[in-house]
Amino acid sequence: EWGGNDKKYWVEERKKGLRFGLNLISKGKIKPDIWRFPIISMHQKTCQRIIKSKEKVTIVAPNDEYAVRLIECAKKASLEIPENFSLISFDNNAEYRKYNLTTVAPPLEKIGRMFGRLICKNQWLKSDGNKISIKVGSKIIERDTCK
Repeated sequence: EWGGNDKKYWVEERKKGLRFGLNLISKGKIKPDIWRFPIISMHQKTCQRIIKSKEKVTIVAPNDEYAVRLIECAKKASLEIPENFSLISFDNNAEYRKYNLTTVAPPLEKIGRMFGRLICKNQWLKSDGNKISIKVGSKIIERDTCK
């Protein structure tokens, strides 16, 4: 699997969300094909699967860092985006903006304000000692890697 424990958690959560969303919009007809490769060769193996595919593939990367590494590997394999495959990632990380990734962007400013209020008002824990859970909506920012 890719990354440390926190990354693994978010990768799994994103997979669940992808499965749920595809199932919902396709009424169960579309199911994602989850590819698992050893860390050492995951980008190369992904490129090989893209090359062997008879249809155009859309890759949903766990985050922008993974997506950028895949793009670099794809270039070495003479694959081009979006001609040979589409790519969507998560995070909208400014560090990778030059790649013009289509990405799912969390509302970081909104999250920061929310955490600030919770911390300042000492509401991080409910009165019964249980932690609270907050859901925020992300948005898809369409750029060059998915057309």
